[in-house]
Amino acid sequence: MNLRKYLKVYKKFLHTSLASELEYKTNILVDLITAILSLVGSIFLLSIFFQNNGYIGGWKFEQALIIQAIYTILNGITNTWFNPNLTEIVKHIREGTLDFVLLKPIDSQFFISLKKINPSGFLEIMLGFFLLLYCIRINQINLNLSFLTLSLIILVDLITAILSLVGSIFLLSIFFQNNGYIGGWKFEQALIIQAIYTILNGITNTWFNPNLTEIVKHIREGTLDFVLLKPIDSQFFISLKKINPSGFLEIMLGFFLLLFCIRINQINLNLSFLTLSLITISCSICILYSLWFFISTTTIWFVKTWNAIEVLRSFLYIGRFPLNSFSFSLRIFFSVFIPIAFITTIPSEVFLGLSELWKILLEVIVATVFLITSRKFWLYALKFYSSASS
Repeated sequence: MNLRKYLKVYKKFLHTSLASELEYKTNILVDLITAILSLVGSIFLLSIFFQNNGYIGGWKFEQALIIQAIYTILNGITNTWFNPNLTEIVKHIREGTLDFVLLKPIDSQFFISLKKINPSGFLEIMLGFFLLLYCIRINQINLNLSFLTLSLIILVDLITAILSLVGSIFLLSIFFQNNGYIGGWKFEQALIIQAIYTILNGITNTWFNPNLTEIVKHIREGTLDFVLLKPIDSQFFISLKKINPSGFLEIMLGFFLLLFCIRINQINLNLSFLTLSLITISCSICILYSLWFFISTTTIWFVKTWNAIEVLRSFLYIGRFPLNSFSFSLRIFFSVFIPIAFITTIPSEVFLGLSELWKILLEVIVATVFLITSRKFWLYALKFYSSASS
């Protein structure tokens, strides 16, 4: 069985079913109300059996609710896939249309079992899961509760990252509404910049933001002394100690968008392409880290540097757009003073095969200079640091 082929076919099934359901949007609200009333009715009926006795067959009401939750999930799965498809077998046999199913170049059981999807069944599945989470809480299932908390956090972070990415792509598409090109870039090409920006923003949220903003706290509370006394390089420790796992979701979304861009722009993958791409993206990370570290290090003199970090973030937002879309003076500014050109535009040009070798070499030099300078600046700043004991 060709798994990729069947996944593509099932994707078409899902798309068709959703398109059909969304033609009547009020049906979704009606189905939701129906599912809620059905679940409430089932719980009420279950509670009647526990009125006179706190236990039935050794089960408490709170425990029996878990059975109801699992039943609701399974019933939702039945209404989503089994009911709309398997009841059609009778119709196929009566009308003689089973012949057309058997003649299709796809497994007949797969086709007849999964062709139709009833999206309203998803609502019942969701309600079942919510009830199951509630049951885990009231039954104080501690092991599963920690897993549940982590799952909910990951889900919220994933939804937030997706909405943020969708919003950025929508904003980018607005600029291309009246003109197919901006600064010589098509929308499909500009998406590569957005993908690289998303990856770099994910890296920022995973490592730079949770660590470098802590420098202020260390200096205020005098805990930087303990960092400096550790038998490990202080810059390494203060830059990489904390990791925010939710940032990995944004990095993954950025990579998925980048793979999609490679496909729609028909970019040929080869060893030289992958090498240059890896080099330029690594250089972008180094430059971005150095900028963050420069600002965070100034905390030793100026405690309130949060505004400067926000200004840097605002400038980096501009990195979502092609550098050629700005005026000449702004291009100079974003190439020399805040090197946004080296962070997103040049790596994107490498992906499209538009970047010249001297630009790539220049980015490597700039990244090296930034890293070395940030290191020397940190060591210089430490000379002015007054410890908590002084």
